[in-house]
This record gives sequence, structure tokens and C-alpha cells, in this order.
Amino acid sequence: MESWCPMRFVESDRGRRPFTRGFKHMAMLAEQSNVARRVLGTAAMTHVARFLMVPFTVLMVAGCAGVELDDDDVAADQLGINGGSLAREWMYRRAVEPEYPCSATLIGPRHVLTAMHCTQYNKVGTTVRFYADATTLTGSRQVVAVGRPAGTGYDPLDRTDLNGEFADLAILVLDSAAPATSQVAVMEWEYPGAGAPVVLVGSGQHDGGNNPDSELRFVTDDLDSDDDNDGYIVTVNANSNTGDSGGSLYSNRRLLGVIGTTSGSTSVPEHLHWILDVMNWVWPYGATSVGVARTGAVLDIAFTSHLVCQYACASTSECSAYSWLPFTSSGICYMHTGATSPVSNAGAHSDTK
Repeated sequence: MESWCPMRFVESDRGRRPFTRGFKHMAMLAEQSNVARRVLGTAAMTHVARFLMVPFTVLMVAGCAGVELDDDDVAADQLGINGGSLAREWMYRRAVEPEYPCSATLIGPRHVLTAMHCTQYNKVGTTVRFYADATTLTGSRQVVAVGRPAGTGYDPLDRTDLNGEFADLAILVLDSAAPATSQVAVMEWEYPGAGAPVVLVGSGQHDGGNNPDSELRFVTDDLDSDDDNDGYIVTVNANSNTGDSGGSLYSNRRLLGVIGTTSGSTSVPEHLHWILDVMNWVWPYGATSVGVARTGAVLDIAFTSHLVCQYACASTSECSAYSWLPFTSSGICYMHTGATSPVSNAGAHSDTK
């Protein structure tokens, strides 16, 4: 599974660096604690207090636990991507095969996520197909629009957006919905940290040989990047081959990245607001309440935009409601579980499912 584009970044430029986002977020939580106590109530703040008091190293370990891999998924790690194993059902149902050599993932009924450099050839007027199983393609849909981050280009040195973040990703808009046999992948909104296990899925060359039937394979790996602040994710091993660009990098079966180079991928969490905006994704539970927050048990806390907060709650079965408060350049998102009650809070946005 090596990248269609052979360019590889120097490790010192985009390799492992001290993890700073966690400390910054903990400071944010501390500053927000008084506001959160009023918004969420004392019981919920007990949860936040525990979050703040746990040593940072323990938080990182907890964040990396619980990846959903079957035994046969993990066994494939011994083979490496050069060979790998045939994709499991949950993998191939989300996979999409563009017309020209690249891989892709279904992220909405009519939206496909791939690498930006793949759209140099997989553009408007080309087609995509879907997987009936790991070796059989079915259906055909035409690409009617392509969305790519502003500032990016096809030159290997021009893969950053206007914010200076690595952004080798693009969205293909289809003329009609994917077949009923396909499944939309849930996108990740938080980076799990270095050492977390991941799964790479692609339909590129295998063992350096041609793959004329677009056989879909996968391999497991671990994250090497301490954070995804620059939009780039590095895995421990160089596991991809030509044609795997645009393929899926999964963490806990959520789409974490878009494969772009031999050992690197573009971060989905770092670009999730842009992705959802291009998709015209909307909160499916009606109008949200402004100036109102929710009290109740806190399921998760994330620092992100209102749109991503809504997506995170909508994509989490245990989330019954969310509260979002504006903060610095983005905001703080509280996902609640169980029964919740409204409470007045200027600037807050919230809703229940």
C-alpha cells in the first residue's frame, strides 16, 4: 500500500513532537470550570474535576484504549500492508473505488472522501464504484462536483491549506446516493495520541505488484505522531503502496485520516469542520436552543466548533444532548448522556436528540 504520490516528508518537519494540545486544553478546562459549574451542575463538574486531576500520562493511555478490532484484524499486523489481509465487511462496505488508481471512503450518501492529489484525474465526469465484498466491485456513480481546501494544489509541495495545515484531502460529490449495501463511515473528531492502534485500508498495489481487480486489503499499525495540530498524521510503519492514496485510516472504526504518503495521512479531526461544511451537514434533530445549555451527566468533552460538536453527538449513540459554549478560536463541547435539563447561559447552544 504505498502512496500514489511518492513524496515523503522529513520526519523532523512532521514527525514526533511534544504533545502540547492536551496541556492547552486542560488549561482551557480550568478557566472554564466556573462557567461549566453553572451550566452543568455540581454532579457533572465532579466528572470534569476528575478529568483535570488525572495525570496527563494516564489521560493519554486512557485515550488510546479500547480500539475495536477483531482477532483476525489484529493478526494481519504480522503480514504488513505488503500482502495484508482481505478487508473485513465493515471495511469494504465503507470503501469506494475511484475511476483512476486511488482509494476512497464513503462519508455521506452522496459524499466520498479521498486524497486531494487524487482529484487531478478523478474529477468531475469520472465515476466511482463500491464494494460488494473485498474482491467484487458493484454499482457506478458519477462525480458531479469536487471540493478541496482553499490553498491546496497538485504539486507535492503545495499540500497545505490557507491555515498552513497539511490538507491532502478532497470530497467527491456524487450524482446519486451510494448503493444500499454500502455504509457511511463515522468520522473521528478527536485525535487519540501516539501509540494508539489504527487500521489502514486501501485498494492499491499489493507486494509491489499490480492489482487489476482492485482487491481491498488492510493492515494494522500504530500512530507515531503525538498530535495532529499541523493536519498531518504519521504511523510507525511505511505500509502503503501505489493506489492506496485516499484510502482509510481508522481508529476504533472511526475514520481518523486519509492516506496520502507512504507513512502519513491527512487528519480528519483537524479538518472535520471543513468537511461537514462542504457536505452541507446539518443537525438532524431540529432547531437548537440559543442562550440555553443542558445539565446532566457528561459523556465527553471536546474543544471544537459548534458544527463538529453537533456531529459528534449525532454520531454517538450514548449522547442524548449536547451543550456548546464559545471559547477562544473554537469552543468547548459537552456531550451528555441520560436525562438533561435546560439552564440559561448567555452564548451557549444546545439541543437534545
